[in-house]
Amino acid sequence: MPYLKTDSSGPIEIYYEDQGDPVVLIGGLTAVAEYWGLQIPALAERYRVIAPDNRGSGRTLVLDDDGVRSTELFAADLLALIDGLGLERVHLIGQSMGGMIVQTFALAHPDRLRFLVIASVGPGGSDQVTAGDAFADLEESARGGGAN
Repeated sequence: MPYLKTDSSGPIEIYYEDQGDPVVLIGGLTAVAEYWGLQIPALAERYRVIAPDNRGSGRTLVLDDDGVRSTELFAADLLALIDGLGLERVHLIGQSMGGMIVQTFALAHPDRLRFLVIASVGPGGSDQVTAGDAFADLEESARGGGAN
């Protein structure tokens, strides 16, 4: 399968699988193309499916990788992939952290979307509950203090 060599916040070789109207699948933090399993062939009956391995995962190579990961950096990789493939607008699906990545992308590039699907993601923003908050509540509850 193909690689796209680009410069998205530094040199990167993004591995992706591409099979028909483009729909891009973005999984969680360490997701690879196989993460989407049987959804790829099912979607491929109607769409051109593009499923990249995320930055630092699977076959995507980040040259001079400093280990930094952020939704903005992943969204920049997504833009580089879409531009590198010569795609004007795409259907975009993100799950878990992939949902956070596609939210970031959608806010920065709404004109590049045909539709957006966000799955299994918290609300973010000022009302977000971080993993740290959730664990603190669980620890407090375990100590007998109850949760908020």
